[in-house]
Amino acid sequence: GRRFSYRELDATVSSIAAGLEAHGVKAGDRVALFLANRWEFLAGVLACLRLGALAVPIGTRQRATELEFLINDCSASVIIFEADLAEMLPAAADIPTIRHRFSVGGQVPGAQGFEALLGRTDRVPAAAATEEDAAVILYTSGTTGRPKGALLTHLGMIHSALTFARCCHLTERDRCIVAVPLSHVTGLVGVSLATMVV
Repeated sequence: GRRFSYRELDATVSSIAAGLEAHGVKAGDRVALFLANRWEFLAGVLACLRLGALAVPIGTRQRATELEFLINDCSASVIIFEADLAEMLPAAADIPTIRHRFSVGGQVPGAQGFEALLGRTDRVPAAAATEEDAAVILYTSGTTGRPKGALLTHLGMIHSALTFARCCHLTERDRCIVAVPLSHVTGLVGVSLATMVV
């Protein structure tokens, strides 16, 4: 039920980036996103990219022990999570790198509401990233062992989005529905970013 113009999205992303920065997030830090498909997910990823932080999308079917491994493996300092999934979060002692928790869609004890990242008007300039800098860490399914964090570079994501857009003949008149999780490369890059680049 929420619509954004690109101008509004830009302002929202800048506000979230400023909010994260005010909580100590800087270039190179990891921000875990344990969210279903919603605007806060995509805006959170874009805010991380603006800061030069790495977004770490995590599928909502992960359980506490799996989350514990992923968060510790990437050393995430922040987690933005779905309030309805709070019971899946590991205990604070089990994920010591997490300094801040933000809940989306409801209040959760021990976490700030996502609203704490919104409402800022200070403009955060885009981080000076190079094409080969890592932008996102996506974890593999771990079918033959522990999941592995696959690093997506800025160049790789943009190249893939442009390729999807070109191969699907997308134009600014097209509309796309994200029918797969945003925590997967297809949802994030193949649909969302491909739609945005046109």
